[in-house]
Amino acid sequence: MSTMPDKVALRTSMTAQRIGLSPDWVRAHSHQVQARARALPELLSPRAVAGYLATPDEVQTDALLAAIRTRGGRVCVPRKRDPAGYAFAWWGEEDALVEGPFGVREPRQADWVSGPEPLEVVLVPGVAFGAEGERLGHGGGHYDRLLAALPSATVTVGLAFDFQIAPRVPQDTHDIRCNKVITETRIINGPPAR
Repeated sequence: MSTMPDKVALRTSMTAQRIGLSPDWVRAHSHQVQARARALPELLSPRAVAGYLATPDEVQTDALLAAIRTRGGRVCVPRKRDPAGYAFAWWGEEDALVEGPFGVREPRQADWVSGPEPLEVVLVPGVAFGAEGERLGHGGGHYDRLLAALPSATVTVGLAFDFQIAPRVPQDTHDIRCNKVITETRIINGPPAR
């Protein structure tokens, strides 16, 4: 049985709530989420972290990514690689950003993540999350493909506002759950990284 109608309904409901958020509200609540994320043991001394550059109605990540760099970590973010999808590209503090597809900022130059340095933590955006780490994205499957390619030891951390936690998030076999989801008020534990 297809979960598509349920996903569309939840996506529509959550997107409508996000559209009404004021920049001041997003900034204040993002600050709370980022503060909670900075205290995660996995982010206290990371070597390599994948983040994301938020759209105006998502949990903002700029301060968190700056803190990771201050702690000695390297940061990468998604960048459009080819017509089929995205890959992670290293993003240095001084590297210029451009607007990519869907209005998402990405590094102007592509320094693709490859080789021996594994990503320890991936910060994941989403439209909705569930009580067991389930994630609902925008519907393109871009993040599910990025996450599916990661080593099983990589910790995936969803960042969300409290209202984005849904009692039920429909899932298909290809959907990837987050190991943790962080909101302003709590940390939700999903399946452990292996």
